[in-house]
Amino acid sequence: MLEEKGYSVGVFNFRTPSHGDGWNPLEIPYKFYINDKADRANEFVNDIAQNIMLTEKSERDVFWDYSASDLFVGLILYTFHLFAGKGGGRIPSIMDVLDVRSRCFGSNGADKEFVEQIRKDRMAYHTLLGTIVAPDRTQRSILSTFFRNTHH
Repeated sequence: MLEEKGYSVGVFNFRTPSHGDGWNPLEIPYKFYINDKADRANEFVNDIAQNIMLTEKSERDVFWDYSASDLFVGLILYTFHLFAGKGGGRIPSIMDVLDVRSRCFGSNGADKEFVEQIRKDRMAYHTLLGTIVAPDRTQRSILSTFFRNTHH
């Protein structure tokens, strides 16, 4: 009925997202990023991270939650850097960020090639630095918290 009256109708299916119209929370900050407005992109990315990573903080020690949130922000910014370097045609998704996380932080910690590459994006590098230089056990705990918060 609304379509007949000229309205554009979208469907958000939160149970089965593939059966509805999608919404990519990274679209707006990525467009800022590729249009040389990295500070605005960073603001949006921090808001996204706060809503995804910090809604259920630990009662005992919030260090892990905030560290995982910083990791998430840094990975998003680095993903933006990678996609923009390929011409910026496709907008990255959260799944792309998770793929970058898998490539950059393996079972032996931060990949050395990744660490060298990430230095090219200063904002992402400084956001990720706490995880990159963390001792092995600390880094694994941050990554574990990141995984838990992005998969609940």
